[in-house]
Amino acid sequence: MHSVFEIGIFVRREALDHDLHPPQAIHIEINVNNDDADVVTQTIFQLVEEICEYFKDDQNAYSSIFDTPEKRLLVAQKIYNGMKRVKVLPDYVDDNTETLIEILTNPDFCISDICKLRRVEITDVLNLIVNYLMVYSDFPDARDPEIYDGKSLQIGYRLETHQSITASDIRFQQSVHYQSAREAGECHMYHVCDLEYHDVDIVPFAEQITVLLFETINNSVLDFHNYNHPQAGEFTADREFAKGLLGVAQHVFANTGWPGGCISNASLGASVGLNWKMPVVQHDVKRLLWNK
Repeated sequence: MHSVFEIGIFVRREALDHDLHPPQAIHIEINVNNDDADVVTQTIFQLVEEICEYFKDDQNAYSSIFDTPEKRLLVAQKIYNGMKRVKVLPDYVDDNTETLIEILTNPDFCISDICKLRRVEITDVLNLIVNYLMVYSDFPDARDPEIYDGKSLQIGYRLETHQSITASDIRFQQSVHYQSAREAGECHMYHVCDLEYHDVDIVPFAEQITVLLFETINNSVLDFHNYNHPQAGEFTADREFAKGLLGVAQHVFANTGWPGGCISNASLGASVGLNWKMPVVQHDVKRLLWNK
């Protein structure tokens, strides 16, 4: 049975150098009353609102960073800014102004457009928390690319760990993600949302937004029914959260016109997502995000 060994972000706030990265005032650009706002803006904002609505009756699902409409709008703006921070071309290119947002607002965008972004390199050392997409391709059976959504404080090192997994590594033998990683002839990592260190509290939430935007939820978790499995209780909970959040996302997509990802968008060029657990309910980040 499939499971995922996830390397999460474990951050002690005092370990972050806030003197070097002081919080900046956030200018709210998202106009929730503007029907002409681009599809990405509207979708991010509505996903933030609807995910919070989904958890409103969970006594553990409380965080002061989400408890007013103004705060939720601020979270949406920070996620939008993180995606807008991702440049299509390397920084050294003149007139390098096109961002990921411009790519995603094209109604015909596909995975090959994501692959036009600058690739993450092992040597990259950035003062940012990076939410990324891994794109696996060139499979022996010529199937479509498959994608995984993750996040890291050390993006170059994280890429190296992805690339160093071997078939003999017992930790990853049953992971849907790493099974695909070992089979793929090529794998490349791309930025999809870059957050400042002082926004560490919203990292799992930002990752959840991009998991839903690109619908990288793996079909195996949605279809899990092996109740004799040693981890049946855990995997059944994973299934219910995945189905619930996917339902939230697809309701939002119907409102905003977002084409969806692996599950809903036949034109994406990637029909298989490789994420098993939902970031906002992973046990290793839930206490960071939700609790008082």
